[in-house]
Amino acid sequence: MTRRYLLILGPPRSGTTLLASMVGSHPDVGMLIEDQDFAIRKLVGRAVAANKLCIPNQIELHQRATLLQTGLRKLGFALPRVPTSRRAIADYLALKGVRILGITRNGNAVISSIMRRGGQTFDTAAHRWCRAVAILTELKERHAEITRCLRYEHLVAQPERTMREVCEFIDLPFAEIMLEGYRLNPIYPDEISIDPDRAERHLRENIDFKLETRFPEALRRHHALVR
Repeated sequence: MTRRYLLILGPPRSGTTLLASMVGSHPDVGMLIEDQDFAIRKLVGRAVAANKLCIPNQIELHQRATLLQTGLRKLGFALPRVPTSRRAIADYLALKGVRILGITRNGNAVISSIMRRGGQTFDTAAHRWCRAVAILTELKERHAEITRCLRYEHLVAQPERTMREVCEFIDLPFAEIMLEGYRLNPIYPDEISIDPDRAERHLRENIDFKLETRFPEALRRHHALVR
């Protein structure tokens, strides 16, 4: 059996942890959550070794955190535009048999959630969403054969259909237990269900950052990622 690798990527607050928890429930997948040190190469006993990271705050396309930057963070210095991972997406692309699974979410929902739950400014939150969309777009354009993108809204509305599509992408048989993966979510252990209503929170709360005016190119790219 040939070892395969899977990297799950997306902007913060876009459903990366939910997706990783569901994919990681598959009996043939060994899943890491936000590993910064390339431990994916050391996972044993599973056909697919996987990791999930948020872009761009945790991982960038080519930029890597230096030892100095890592040390400064440990001392309490904030480096908001420097990724925390000492490996870049380019390092994962060099792995034989790797596939990239991206997830996106409505920009208003992502930006407002980063600000509210992450305590970030609008500028930082907007930068993270725009940069994540740009990176996923580049990956899809340059590495189309190994890259697949899906939307958070589709994941919560049609979890079984989405998981079947993911399994086909990573060349594994569908496993019913994946639909219960949210129960084994290590970051949000109180999740007791997949709630499609969360995808519409920004609409209910009338959150509108005028993305079509402020970030028209990012919005166009986002719409094009998953048609």
